[in-house]
Parts: sequence; C-alpha cells; structure tokens
Amino acid sequence: MPADLSMFTIRLALTEQEQEHMRASFGHWGKGHEWEAYVEEGKRCRMSGAWMEDGGNQCWVLVKKDEYDGAIYSGCETWRRKTLLKHHDGEMSDVVTYSIASVVTPIEHRHKGFATRLLQLLHYHLASPSTIPPFPSSWGTPPPPLSDKDRAQIPIALASVLYSDVGHQFYKRCTIGLDRPGWVVNMEDHCQLITYPLSPGILAYIPSRVLRPRAKDFAHVFDTEPCRIRLSSLKPDRRDTIVLFANSMGKISRGLLVTYVHNLHPEQLPALLDALDEAGAMAGLDEGMVWGIHPESELGRAWVRQEGRGAVARTRPEKDGHLLGVAWYGGKPEEQAVLADTQMFSWC
Repeated sequence: MPADLSMFTIRLALTEQEQEHMRASFGHWGKGHEWEAYVEEGKRCRMSGAWMEDGGNQCWVLVKKDEYDGAIYSGCETWRRKTLLKHHDGEMSDVVTYSIASVVTPIEHRHKGFATRLLQLLHYHLASPSTIPPFPSSWGTPPPPLSDKDRAQIPIALASVLYSDVGHQFYKRCTIGLDRPGWVVNMEDHCQLITYPLSPGILAYIPSRVLRPRAKDFAHVFDTEPCRIRLSSLKPDRRDTIVLFANSMGKISRGLLVTYVHNLHPEQLPALLDALDEAGAMAGLDEGMVWGIHPESELGRAWVRQEGRGAVARTRPEKDGHLLGVAWYGGKPEEQAVLADTQMFSWC
C-alpha cells in the first residue's frame, strides 16, 4: 500500500536522526569500507573548512508527524553558499544559495516517494513564501517554522543547486508546490572535455602529498587534495591564471579532475597541460577531465586542437554524471537568473 505522504514532515535532524542518515548514506556510498573509517572521513570533511561555521552545514530528515523525534524515512544535507549575483545594470551583490547533498533513503523505505516529498518540503524552508507557490493543502499541514536561532543560520535563499547522479528528470519532479519544477538541469551547460594520454611533463614542483594514488573504490581521501597551479601573467593587463585540480573521485572519473579554471588563455594551454601531465603521471592516472568549458568557445576549441591529446568534448552522462540542477526561489520562473559558471570546483 502506498504511503500517505501527508502524514510526514521535514525537520532538522536530532543527533540520533543524523546518525540514521549517515547509516543510510554508508549503505549507498561506503560499500567495501569499515563504518568507523567512513564516519571519520565524514568528520574530516565537515571540520576541514569554513563551510561548517555558523551552521553552514545542516542535516534534514523526513519523519512521521506523530513521531517527530523518531525514525527517519529519508534525509539530505544543505551547505550554505555565498553567491555573486550580477544584475542587469552590471552591479554585483552577495546572495545566499544552498547546495543540496547526500540525498538518501534507508533501504527499507526506498521507492515509496519519501525522498521526493522530503525535497518538496525542503523548498519551503529555503525559499521566501512570497516568491514560491502556496503550500499545497493536499500535502497536509506545513512543516513547523524554524526557530529564530535556526533561521539565523539558515537564511532565505535566492536558489539552491543539486548535483544529480540519477539523470536530469528525478530532481526536476521534486516540485515547488504542485507543479513548479524543482531542480532543473540545462543540458547545454553540461559539457566535459576528456584528454589523454598523460605523459611525463616539466612542472618543477607539485607537493607530493597531493599526488599519491587514491584508493580506487573510495571517493574521499581529503589529505591528498586540493592542488593548484598558478601561472603568472607576462602581460601587464592580465591577471594570473589559477587552475585547481584533484585526483580521481569515485564514480565521476578515474582521471585527473580539473575542477576550476580561472583566467586561462589558449596560448597558456601547452604549459598547463605539461604540468597536469606531471601531476597525472605521479598519481598513476592516464587521462584528465575538465568541465564547464564549452567546446565552441575559443578555449574549448584550442583544447581540442592540442596535438597528441585526443581530447573529446561530450555531454555528461545521465547516470553518475553529476548533472547540475538549479531550483529558483527568486520570483517568477521567467525571471530566473542564469548560472554563469558550471565548473565542478564546488560540487557536493
């Protein structure tokens, strides 16, 4: 018998409920590893950056309304982000957005609509009630409002983003209200460049701790990343070039991951690729991958033309493609802002 989803609500997780969520995520992402090691890696992730400050990371769970402190039926995390918004007049302002991560349902509760309802309810905590559809009466009573203390740490957002490994349709169906789409993927933005083979290069120095081979079946070895390359500009009117990269990450790729490229010009590509060759060879990797560079852009065309690289531009796959979807909370859907950068440096 299908569950009556109107009998469920969302809440910030208690410590015990957060542990349940971690157990469920371990069953999905921690296969082949010890529970204690998985928990330790999670702690290291959460304590290793400013994103944890002032409640920047929160765990949300779906529970029965009459068992508010009880068992969870689905769960997720939010990571608060400061985002730059460029207005039509060219002015820039800081706004709040959220990244949604670790959406998981305990195995005994899967395929019953619990994750969908959790995320539908989450919209109503992250968005202003004045800019989204009214809470549907068919969903039952709305979630209890956040306390003043929690709201101070979870301010109203302009949008939220979610990286999907289950295709571009599932999270779109996690609607805002009855029929406003949830996280929408623009497939035109989801290009990736794969380049190989990697060969010995000429980089003078890369910290060796960054480059040791990562455990092939475990996605989180945080003491081996990140790493960066800075290319000083030889032209007074240009700023330096910054490139961030990391070892392979689980299902995403077994190659070197170029997660962020800033101010890179086509003529700098040979020097950069030589440096990445060195990094890849030392890490035991034989290909690399970069996202968010359109193959028809000047830089994209130059990358594909690099001799002997065999670079291929393609769209990210539906399964395990980490497709970036955006849920818009800023007003009417037709007024939605455009995501300016689809690189993978802030994936979650």
